[in-house]
Amino acid sequence: MYDDLDRVKEALNQIRALGFKIAVSEIGDAFCPVFRLSELPLDYVFLDKSAITRLMADDDGERVVGGFISYLKGIGALVF
Repeated sequence: MYDDLDRVKEALNQIRALGFKIAVSEIGDAFCPVFRLSELPLDYVFLDKSAITRLMADDDGERVVGGFISYLKGIGALVF
């Protein structure tokens, strides 16, 4: 998906123009470069449970997960 990001953004914007919402799942897994998400027009983000579990295992996990969710909300996505 990230090989030609301009083409992906254009396609997603065309889909949104038709009235569809854009959702991405498995956020936080090894195959999703999280900080590239800010370049995409997203409406919904579904976090990967195993990634959140791994982050919460750290002593500072709550703060890290909270920051991660704040970042996703900051790019305009509803987070699930």
